[in-house]
Amino acid sequence: MALGRALVLGYEDTWHWRMEGGPTSQDDHRAWWSGLVGSVARPILTPRAIEPAADPAPYAALVETLGPPRAPTGASLPPRIRWEPWLLLLSLALLMTEWSSRRTRGVT
Repeated sequence: MALGRALVLGYEDTWHWRMEGGPTSQDDHRAWWSGLVGSVARPILTPRAIEPAADPAPYAALVETLGPPRAPTGASLPPRIRWEPWLLLLSLALLMTEWSSRRTRGVT
């Protein structure tokens, strides 16, 4: 089992404080909950070494290498296949096959 932190709170229905308070009750309630959660959910900050070969501006280097972005042309898009007519034809063929199968067996 990993080590962790837990928050045990004895209050129930803290949302009442938010509804029954004054004009700043929503902000006060939010700050109270944020403080509680923040007291147990603090991030562990670990220093990281900066890689000397890391590019400080990767997007600028990409644009310099490939060129600026441009809108797609019609020649680069694949042709769109319309599936609706084919699905309708397949559905009708299957329906006719089932109907003829039932007719030959004498099922009404």
